[in-house]
Amino acid sequence: MGEMLFGFVFPNERVYWEIVIVIYPFMVFATTGSFFVSTLYRLFGKESLKPVANLALLASLAFAAFAGLPHLFHLGHPEGAFRIMFTPSTTSAMSTFGYIYGFYLGLVLLEVWFVFRPQIVEFAKAAAGAKRTFYSILALGVKDITEASSLIDRRIIKFLAFLGVPTACILSGYVGFLFGSLEAMPLWSSPLIPVTFLLSAVVCGVGLIEVLYFVVMKAKGRRMDARCVRSMSVYLWSFLVLSGVLQLLNLLHSTYGSRPDWRFAFQTLNNEFPFMLTGLQLIAGLVVPFVLLSALLLLRMKDGLRHALTVISSVLVLAHVFAFLWNLIIGGQLASRTLRGAVNFHPEFFGKEGILISAIILLCPLIFLFVLTKILPPFKDKAEAAG
Repeated sequence: MGEMLFGFVFPNERVYWEIVIVIYPFMVFATTGSFFVSTLYRLFGKESLKPVANLALLASLAFAAFAGLPHLFHLGHPEGAFRIMFTPSTTSAMSTFGYIYGFYLGLVLLEVWFVFRPQIVEFAKAAAGAKRTFYSILALGVKDITEASSLIDRRIIKFLAFLGVPTACILSGYVGFLFGSLEAMPLWSSPLIPVTFLLSAVVCGVGLIEVLYFVVMKAKGRRMDARCVRSMSVYLWSFLVLSGVLQLLNLLHSTYGSRPDWRFAFQTLNNEFPFMLTGLQLIAGLVVPFVLLSALLLLRMKDGLRHALTVISSVLVLAHVFAFLWNLIIGGQLASRTLRGAVNFHPEFFGKEGILISAIILLCPLIFLFVLTKILPPFKDKAEAAG
């Protein structure tokens, strides 16, 4: 291939999908992965995850509500985004995604309502004034909780969780399909991308809930449930291993066993973003959490140290997922079609797809989650809610 000549590119080549498009699959991962954590308790009966089940469900709703926002900032005419919902087309990949996303959002919204219905009713009865009116509206006028209705609610919740599992898998896997089906970019045209996205979504969700659980418990002055933390560590370790193996296989394939343009694209990525690829995605985000989580599972240690190392591992795992998406989406656009140069990319701080807008987009679901936890406290039982 000869020596790489940076800047030797076609005149119309540039990075079209910037940081906000990196944020888009990250938020999809967060909502589907959080839903997975909630479903492990409600559908599969993993009692160890009961302390975080409600928080995970609210987090899933919060991130699902804003998962489409990055696309709106990317579009030149964001009002055109709604056309895919009113003019369906079986040949449009984005139109299909719109319906999958809408169906998933509706499922999560329904499950949140049925899960928190007893608590909503308790607030509607105990509160007064505007608060009573608000919760009465939220309860849809139904203020009676009987044993028969509770049994029906539990069955509906299980059905929604059962239906939500394949929907969440399709949603996160379909995002990977959108990239993996585009053969114009060598790093994207891999059959492993959809499966890697699916596993990365679970990793992202478990890591996110672990961090949120730590923050909320610290804010409330409560202790984290040791059994719950250990259980999440097991799931995080397991899916991190699976996701990491697939990513490494994809890197090996791109380096040794693929077309010249694929090897060139990987070389370009490694030259342009060595820290994001080697430092953050592979070492700090994959190897270090693997070692820490392995030590947590194999060694005996005090709960305080165990919880601290678990949270550190979760933060590094979230950084790993972000770096993986950065290297795939932005790094995948760097290689020139000439196979002799690379497109230069320097992220802007301001601008519709810059660092500031991306940070604001990421804050939106977290702010919404804070509001949701005030309306529907995830750690309060009926007695506390009534009080």
